[in-house]
Amino acid sequence: MRDVTLGIIGGQGRMGTWFKNQFEETGLTVLVADKDTPLSARDLCERCEVVIVSVPIIVSEEVIAEVGPYMPEDSLLMDLTSNKTGPVEAMLRHSRSEVVGAHPLFGPREDSIKGRHVVLCPGRGEKWLRWLTRLLQDMGAIIKVITPDHHDRLMAVVQGLTHLSTLALALAIQDSQLDPQDLDTFSTTSFRHLKLQIARTLRQDADLIAPIMMLNPKVLEAVEAWEARVSALKQMVKKGDASECADLIRQARNSMGVPSEAQELRELSTARNSTKLRKRG
Repeated sequence: MRDVTLGIIGGQGRMGTWFKNQFEETGLTVLVADKDTPLSARDLCERCEVVIVSVPIIVSEEVIAEVGPYMPEDSLLMDLTSNKTGPVEAMLRHSRSEVVGAHPLFGPREDSIKGRHVVLCPGRGEKWLRWLTRLLQDMGAIIKVITPDHHDRLMAVVQGLTHLSTLALALAIQDSQLDPQDLDTFSTTSFRHLKLQIARTLRQDADLIAPIMMLNPKVLEAVEAWEARVSALKQMVKKGDASECADLIRQARNSMGVPSEAQELRELSTARNSTKLRKRG
């Protein structure tokens, strides 16, 4: 089905432009609609078999409500936002077409979609889901198919909790009123890694990542769990309970599947000894 005409609403944005180029490389005809294009969003719905909504999260459901009624029943309406429950529900509510929610787990800085993960959340219909899955796989993408609810639970941790906890660390460091140069001078290896993570978060477009944290309905649940853990750790600090804290470190290590430094050193030593024996042999 390479003769499909595909439309991207928000096709002049960074992600929309990126996908336009990727799809055109496969031979697809791609039309775009944006704020200052000759074609309108309604034009795309009338001229394209597949329409992708690639707009900021904060307006995605509004745009879906506007264009959904113009989508024919035998077409596909999909989106590229980082949240899935709300957009998929909006597409189901405002259209008669087949519906798929999509979330590329990467940004427009990538050279290619090859080897990159794309999450697909089926909403309605199977024909276009099969077409889309085959298309993306042919392009080299790794496809994960899950429900919108499961997606948002995962992203509440992967994106929401990660950004919020990093922001909280940055603000706590700001509130310490310590000299940044002193912090650099006296940095441990762990703190230098932490600063890199903080810088990575703060460099991103604030107007893009703030909605990721605020509009995912599952983020509050993740933050409340994190808040409870921080509160418990605060009580340990008050008591000076190093033993209980060490137990929690070991518990978290096992849960996350992280080997201890001592275990890594033992494994490294064993590997070196094996290498020496092979050389002697």
